[in-house]
Amino acid sequence: MFSITSAYSSEVKTIPLEENVKNFAQNYFEISARKQFNREIFLTVSIIPPRDISLIPPCASAPNIKAFQGEDSALLKIDVSCKTGNKWNVLYLARAMYRPEPSAPLRAFSSKTAKQIASQPHAAGYLVKKGDVLELIARAEQIEIRSSVIAEENGRSGDVIWVKNKRSGKQLRAVVNSGQEVSPL
Repeated sequence: MFSITSAYSSEVKTIPLEENVKNFAQNYFEISARKQFNREIFLTVSIIPPRDISLIPPCASAPNIKAFQGEDSALLKIDVSCKTGNKWNVLYLARAMYRPEPSAPLRAFSSKTAKQIASQPHAAGYLVKKGDVLELIARAEQIEIRSSVIAEENGRSGDVIWVKNKRSGKQLRAVVNSGQEVSPL
């Protein structure tokens, strides 16, 4: 199985390529669903890897991940490429299933707009890196407040990091929820 290896904080962490691609797809579908339904919905994401994935040589750096979802397409096409050493690129497919109401049957999630998204290579395991523009979401009962913030440090899922409000410049501590979202501590 192909994996990404990166050294940080004097420890070595290996993340399987498929896990990296699945996290990327999960974040994409969660953000798209939140914008489309204006609320959190439960999504199940499945990845369809290319047939010859076992023949791919390891990449010396974190691979580039780009995705494209056509209009009303239920499949997200994810292009993964390595630009160092033995150059290669492969195509993954991802699909998300959701339940609009607790008693409703599962449905394939499809985005309403055609768009291309890209991922910058992150240090292995980091969802957020210093300088990323994130959305801070504070929830209290039925009220939700959103604000744009800048990450002041790297962070993994569940980590508490410093972020700075883009408008006011105030710093605060926030918990990393995904690669694009944090919540106040």
